[in-house]
Amino acid sequence: GICKLADFFEDDDYYYMVMPKFGDGEDLFDYVESSPYGLDIQDVRSFLGQIIDVIAFMHASGIVHRDIKDENVILESHGMIQVIDFGSATKLRPGRTFDTFSGTMDYGAAEILRGERYTGPPQDIWAYGVLAYVLVCGECPFHDMDEASNGLSAGSKSLKTLSHFCLEQSINVPNEGSSVRDNTKMTANEMGQREQLYDLICQCLQVDPTKRPSAQDILQHR
Repeated sequence: GICKLADFFEDDDYYYMVMPKFGDGEDLFDYVESSPYGLDIQDVRSFLGQIIDVIAFMHASGIVHRDIKDENVILESHGMIQVIDFGSATKLRPGRTFDTFSGTMDYGAAEILRGERYTGPPQDIWAYGVLAYVLVCGECPFHDMDEASNGLSAGSKSLKTLSHFCLEQSINVPNEGSSVRDNTKMTANEMGQREQLYDLICQCLQVDPTKRPSAQDILQHR
């Protein structure tokens, strides 16, 4: 699930990392954009399961990515993923915190956007929660520091949108060969999975970083 390094060199201006091509170059951002009816719940579960495997491995190896997002997850035709772009990654420093912003604003944890010091793993988990939200809702939950600082608070647009997609919405399935959608009721199994997904995203997007689950905790989530 992690991009491979084929070669590495540098000149006076740049470092160069050569990686074998994975799939056809499609990333999760493209995949979400090309799915006007939303992603199948099984696809969401598969992608999130593979990504958290990678994050758990990195954290156990003393590495934080610091730029987890849909554009940094590459797909291949059988649904397997690779996480790329370790330009913001760094080693964990026991007892020490970071104070520089790394990554992407829309995926930045509330405490980072406020300019606070941070430890690393909880911020990867926040970004993972944002990514999960994007896979479900098709857009980022927060668009500025104020929205991120409020998190998925009661009555917020972000929480209402998540509730709609996970707890309220019927499945919209297009007829074969037609652009018209028929409304069909969710199966009990899919409804249960969407409720679990809602719970997982809410846990990851806790404003207090100490209340977010670890990657190992998420591996045990249904």
